[in-house]
Amino acid sequence: MCTRILWAGNGLGPVSARTFDFVIPPRPSLWWLPAGTVARTAAGQEAWTSRHASACIRDLGVAWVDGINDAGLAAHLHVFRKGRYPTPDDRPSVNVTNIVRWLLATSGSVDEAVHALATITIDDAFDVNVGIPHINFSFALEDSGGDAATIEGIDGVLHVNHGPHARVHSNAPGLDEHLENLAHYAPFGGDLPVPGNVTARDRFVRASYFLHYLPEPADMREAMASIHQVAQSVALPNGAPYPSGDVFPTRWIVGYDLAGRTLYFQPQFQPFLTWLELDHLRDMRSPMMVDLRGMELRGDLAPYLMPVDVVPD
Repeated sequence: MCTRILWAGNGLGPVSARTFDFVIPPRPSLWWLPAGTVARTAAGQEAWTSRHASACIRDLGVAWVDGINDAGLAAHLHVFRKGRYPTPDDRPSVNVTNIVRWLLATSGSVDEAVHALATITIDDAFDVNVGIPHINFSFALEDSGGDAATIEGIDGVLHVNHGPHARVHSNAPGLDEHLENLAHYAPFGGDLPVPGNVTARDRFVRASYFLHYLPEPADMREAMASIHQVAQSVALPNGAPYPSGDVFPTRWIVGYDLAGRTLYFQPQFQPFLTWLELDHLRDMRSPMMVDLRGMELRGDLAPYLMPVDVVPD
């Protein structure tokens, strides 16, 4: 139900990719949110004005699920069934469906984002009606310096994994158990061959395996193609039977040139690659949006962005 991979040591600059896997058909839209954008929030929740401009993808009808900001910080929301965050206290709260947007608006690096999380509480998302019961989310972060983190709410405890061990992120059971399982496979300490199932455990191992063997790229185009290939190795085709009930088809793949502050969007419902270079939008001072379901979309997304009056919560 989603896998994120960060390739930090490729000799050119960190790149990442994530698959977005979900039960319902996608409704992704891409939003340009310039610095100075004011967030509308409910009573008791954190209110903010964006310090960083960002390009954010909104899907599921209610959630900011992906994005990158002008400092090269990227963030991704992942389904994490039956997860639970700590009980809210007197700190301001941010709903987990809004955490990607908040982090990209307020933080310039993974380290800054991890420290910012100590100033808020995270609201669970059990009331989100998107077709499966008891839904919650974890999230992953990476930045232009190659740093990475994953954040998971498990049984009311906030688990923050920060460092190179967090460069691959998948769904439940949680990163600690994924790493324990990974140690059974070659070349990570064990002797088991790379697995081929569609479960979160096997996708985590397979992504780690192919990431480990990526050769140094000749240029950034090759680096992006390589990380996209790793993402494709854990993508799940539409229409296949997934009887476990918690594995869903890949709806789209998004890749990031973090130092180049560029987002690449590859839908699985049409065969065309699109992209957005944040540096080309520096002078755009108002929020804009494009519906990523548009069948006419090709190449650079900047010309397709349209001004909007209201940015949803």
